[in-house]
Amino acid sequence: MLPAVEVLRYIAVFQLCYFSLAIAFSGSGSVAGCLSAAFALSVVAHLLAPLVGQVGLSEPVVQAVLLGALFPTPLFWLLTAALFDDRFRFRRGHAIVLGLVFGFGLFFTLERRGLLGLEIPAAIASIYALLPQLPLAVFVVLALKELLRERNADLVEWRIRLRRFLLVAFALVISVVLVAELILGNRIAPTWLELLKMCAILSLVGLWQFWLFPIRRELLDVPKARIQSGQQETAPSVDQELHARLDSLLKKERVFLKEGLTIGQLARTLGTQEYRLRRLINAGLGFRNFNQFLNTYRIAEACRLLADPASAELPIVRIAFDLGYQSLAPFNQAFREITGTTPSAFRRSPTDGFRNP
Repeated sequence: MLPAVEVLRYIAVFQLCYFSLAIAFSGSGSVAGCLSAAFALSVVAHLLAPLVGQVGLSEPVVQAVLLGALFPTPLFWLLTAALFDDRFRFRRGHAIVLGLVFGFGLFFTLERRGLLGLEIPAAIASIYALLPQLPLAVFVVLALKELLRERNADLVEWRIRLRRFLLVAFALVISVVLVAELILGNRIAPTWLELLKMCAILSLVGLWQFWLFPIRRELLDVPKARIQSGQQETAPSVDQELHARLDSLLKKERVFLKEGLTIGQLARTLGTQEYRLRRLINAGLGFRNFNQFLNTYRIAEACRLLADPASAELPIVRIAFDLGYQSLAPFNQAFREITGTTPSAFRRSPTDGFRNP
């Protein structure tokens, strides 16, 4: 009979493979979906890595599994960026980073299996044993940075809840596993630690699948009576009163010019709950990020100033500071994202293609 740790290991592998297949057959093809599937498969490789050398598999298969086991933390970092940064695109730099991880891992897997014929001096053997894990700790820090970056400006409710879940769960588990590997090095982990790790992985994957694959309500709902002629179902309407007050605050009092304005401060100024304001700006006005919402008003004002002959001598950096930006770089980035050009180019050739919000 298999030990409990091995039973849980194989259940976790099955869960993760099912998750990857479900993402693949969903047909979405989104970057976040592809990274989710890749992350799940890398965790499968991590779970199978202690076993592949014991079951008589071919050398290429063993190498593939051992190399795949190096990728959970880099892929977790990319996944958090894809989930929470609306501007994220998988670029050449990301591919280069993954390539470096692959090359770094290939060297150490071949060396540990004695295929390179290197002799490590005893004086540095203990430090050398930690080298494969140390760079991976960097990706945990980068992932935590993505989870914390602009978290107060996020307007999408499911992403706000997901940030908390990932911060408390996945980041904690990955950090604990990484620390354990740094401490243990090449030694075999004690049974209780492996059992704890398997239980944590099973719980997290189960929660992730439960959240990602909701129950089909149409299967369980009681059929509703046919709508009578002349009756129509109405969608939830935008809070028109709050919208009017927000519009007045922005256009008349120009509160968007306040440096460091947060959604909490704006909600207090309006005398409303923060969640109501988030819902209005996200679901009602279509913005996914509070800074994106503010930038719409700030860049509209910047365009007006840059096109005004009376402001021709006003430095662009002064305009950026007057609009509430703390430096020129975020102003230039926001301006290009909204208008498709730079402030200097817009000043030289202003157009009427940009509409005020």
